Amino acid sequence: MKYLLKTPYQCLVKSQTDSIELDINDTLECEEEQILYIYPLTSEQIPFCINLASKTDNDKFSFLKHNGQNIIYLEKPEKFDIYQKEDIIISGKHCHINISKNKVSFETDKQKINCLTDKSKISPKVFKQKNFACVLFERDFFAYSMQNERLTHLHADFISLDKNTLTTTKKYSDSDLREKVCQYEIGDEITLKNQQIIKSQKKTFEEENLISYKFLESVRASDYQTSEQYLSDNLSSKIGQEQIKSFFGFLSDFLPLSTNEFIAISGAQKKYVTFDLQNGKICDISIDEL
Repeated sequence: MKYLLKTPYQCLVKSQTDSIELDINDTLECEEEQILYIYPLTSEQIPFCINLASKTDNDKFSFLKHNGQNIIYLEKPEKFDIYQKEDIIISGKHCHINISKNKVSFETDKQKINCLTDKSKISPKVFKQKNFACVLFERDFFAYSMQNERLTHLHADFISLDKNTLTTTKKYSDSDLREKVCQYEIGDEITLKNQQIIKSQKKTFEEENLISYKFLESVRASDYQTSEQYLSDNLSSKIGQEQIKSFFGFLSDFLPLSTNEFIAISGAQKKYVTFDLQNGKICDISIDEL
């Protein structure tokens, strides 16, 4: 596919085969490219990349289409933050909320919490629910508890709220194209009531050198039922879903070092994980803190 890249500032653009320096308002024609690396020539911005396989707008670039032309527009960094100010009162206590394009803050007499959000195409909803001061964006939900001064944050591809029930849908770009649908009840606490993992019906060939990788994909999506299928009979008799949860915690990401060696990331914790395989099944797992 052909793209026209437009820039309002000077930058260096690198592709798989070439690099070119663009001046203000220059246009670069790109075709058959997968990733573009952008190096702004100003101190206000840091380098970033554009994945043309996943055309998602953000605060650094936008995808536009006009008269059959596909345009990538590099967004100029804004000089000012303009905040929408809200004040929610719960049981006589004030929660001051400030919202800008990709930031939100919650401030009480005891503390102030600043948060980053995804750029939202819709205006956020600010409301009071039970003991919570809530802000609902397109892909982010924040709920500040005035009872225990604690912030809950949920991030997903789709979020909807019906009375006291919040439903989130998160898509995983993994080999099974998983979707995780969760339902939370907002009461005195925010409680997970139901979770469903939906997988692609397409059957994929299980190559032995991908077994460890697919096991970690399952754990990252909290699809522990599938993760157990990759274990040998002997290992599955010793550990179950609760042990897998305990070993990995909330696995947010993992980085392969080889087919059976990985760095597993859970919040601020990083672990070195190795797998031993026998007859196409995982027979042993070793985990070391880094």
